[in-house]
Amino acid sequence: MLSTSITTNAPRVWIGCLACYNKGYLVGDWFDVTYAADVTVTDAHWQWGESQDAFCEELWIFDHEGIPVRGEMAPSDAQPWGEAYEELDSDHLWPAYCAWVDSGSYTEDSNGVGSVSDFLEAYQGLWTSFRDFADDFVESTGMLRDATEDLVKYFDYDRFERDLKYDYTVQDAPDSGVYVFRNN
Repeated sequence: MLSTSITTNAPRVWIGCLACYNKGYLVGDWFDVTYAADVTVTDAHWQWGESQDAFCEELWIFDHEGIPVRGEMAPSDAQPWGEAYEELDSDHLWPAYCAWVDSGSYTEDSNGVGSVSDFLEAYQGLWTSFRDFADDFVESTGMLRDATEDLVKYFDYDRFERDLKYDYTVQDAPDSGVYVFRNN
């Protein structure tokens, strides 16, 4: 059986035997998505011993965690998500990557999953609110640095925040706050 240590955000899949499922038996186990395409029928039947029969030849993912798509899929369709996780090489950024893909404002790589390099370029961080991001944007870019104090007091932060949203995608973070991504 293929087994790896699972970190907090590592995507994983529940791979089961399709023939057993069609007969009314739930036979399978959770696996690291990175190795989904390498899981064998024997791996899926490990807790059932030798009970697999000649009709047990196709595996299917019936459930998954940490993959930003919905529904069942073939193990070969899930493995590129594991490769993206490995390429990102940052467990704490995986929820942000999933939010970026879930937003629909992402670019696909050659495997049909979100491009990790494009994600890293677009990701602006986790913020308590988009307003905090907009306020920091004004400060960090020095936008009002050379403006007189009288002019600064007339700067409309609300309007600036509203207009800035056209250039960014904002997604709620799982626990609190928002992820901010620059649109391409």
